[in-house]
Amino acid sequence: MEWLPAIEGWLPSRRPLRVLLIGCGEGEEAAALADRLGGPEVVRMVGVDLDEMALARAQARVPWARFRCADAATLPPGWEGGFDLIVIRRPDLLAQPSRWRAVFARLPGLLAPDGRLICTTISAGEARWVRRELSEAGWSLLHEEVHPEAPEEAAWLVAAPPAESETPSETLEILPGEEPGLWCDWSTGRCGPIG
Repeated sequence: MEWLPAIEGWLPSRRPLRVLLIGCGEGEEAAALADRLGGPEVVRMVGVDLDEMALARAQARVPWARFRCADAATLPPGWEGGFDLIVIRRPDLLAQPSRWRAVFARLPGLLAPDGRLICTTISAGEARWVRRELSEAGWSLLHEEVHPEAPEEAAWLVAAPPAESETPSETLEILPGEEPGLWCDWSTGRCGPIG
């Protein structure tokens, strides 16, 4: 994750940092990201992917995080404003552009008002696609780097959601606990399962 040191200054300062990993796979990035940011004491993490077997390995690798088999374009309304950081790593953007447009359209509602999106791509061409999609949707591009010599992550971008995106005033907190997928609303004290 060569991109992480370059973007750490762009991350929200809120702690615990609520992180959503889209396309989390087997959780290698989840473990590395959590370690870099300070571990489970300061990071609350949820990963989503469509591969159930990969998710089982991710849960074994990072047992304190929550992993769900879900399509990021259709995450439930209860997730609104629940994340300070969303990370999308190496999406197959050019292979499935319409699917990813739907995911990108869903992202502003998932972020807290001062949240950030990090997207890494395998090519400068995919980075241009992300930049265009974000720009057309009103996102602010905060930082971008292109490193064509990096075989898996040739480019990475950091963006802030459109100013007009609205999130509920009561946002949810991800809590580690014995029951997988537990969300608690700190303002009311009510807890329940994700989704």
